[in-house]
Amino acid sequence: MIDIINTCQLTAQEVRPIAYYAHLVPFAIGFCIALFVISKNKITALTGSFFTFVLMFNLWLIGDLIPWVSNDYDLVNTAWQTLDFINIVAFLSAVFFFDIYATGRVTIKKKLFMLALTLPALFIVLKGGAITGFFQPFCESVENTLLTNYKIFVEGISLIMIAGTAFRAWHTFDSQRKKATIIICSSLIAFLAIFATTEYWATQFDIYEISLYGLFALPIFQLMIMLTTTQLGTFNLKSWNQQLLGFILVIMIASQLFFLKNTTDLTLNLFTLFISFFLAYFLNKSIKNEMENKKKLEELTKTLQTSNERLKELDQQKSEFLS
Repeated sequence: MIDIINTCQLTAQEVRPIAYYAHLVPFAIGFCIALFVISKNKITALTGSFFTFVLMFNLWLIGDLIPWVSNDYDLVNTAWQTLDFINIVAFLSAVFFFDIYATGRVTIKKKLFMLALTLPALFIVLKGGAITGFFQPFCESVENTLLTNYKIFVEGISLIMIAGTAFRAWHTFDSQRKKATIIICSSLIAFLAIFATTEYWATQFDIYEISLYGLFALPIFQLMIMLTTTQLGTFNLKSWNQQLLGFILVIMIASQLFFLKNTTDLTLNLFTLFISFFLAYFLNKSIKNEMENKKKLEELTKTLQTSNERLKELDQQKSEFLS
């Protein structure tokens, strides 16, 4: 009997642990950041646009992970067909988010322009032309060169639009807002540029492992974006950013499980993860108690201020009466 060789398993088996790490770590970090932002703030255009940006990027991460870890040829081919379109929408959602942050709105003209940028890619995907073939010996889809080049074009336009928005809005900011804008703009551009560059190199040289190693840098810029948007007051998380960092620390430790190959290493890592989880839990509980005490103190301070003002009024009325 001849064994049927699954080339998806054969060609990607060695890099699958790296693929899981490279995709699931930024996915989990992005999910935690978006969840904290949307749950601790009112639903506004800013929080909604940020959540959409993270959601689209996470959707791309899951779609890109499938070709690396699935042995199903049809599933790999289907996931591959949608990646370029999702990539384009993710970049444009980053533009939308930064416009809301910098100017408070996105003009109708710009919305229509961004919508128009998605239509060619959407048309190609719906017509089934995103993939021109499937090379089974290497379990790789043959991408549509036109769509790939168009994706690169939209990525470049997106980076230019973000920089242009920052430049146009610069004169309206005070010194503190200028500092925040520089940090957020540079972090966002660096995040998107590394993402786009590694994707371009992987496509040009047909070495898709390049994109995996490029994804390793994304958690760094995710943390930069998180810290700048919280500490500089873009999102009102108060002390919740410390709790978020605790959860991210647990995620980073748990990610080491992808590389463990023997029982001893697995046991030690699980023990470390267990300890880290409980430390993060007690840290979060302590922060929550501190926030409640701070809130009570603020309420008490306001009550005392009101009482003092009332006493002053009574004292003044008494003085006027005696005079």
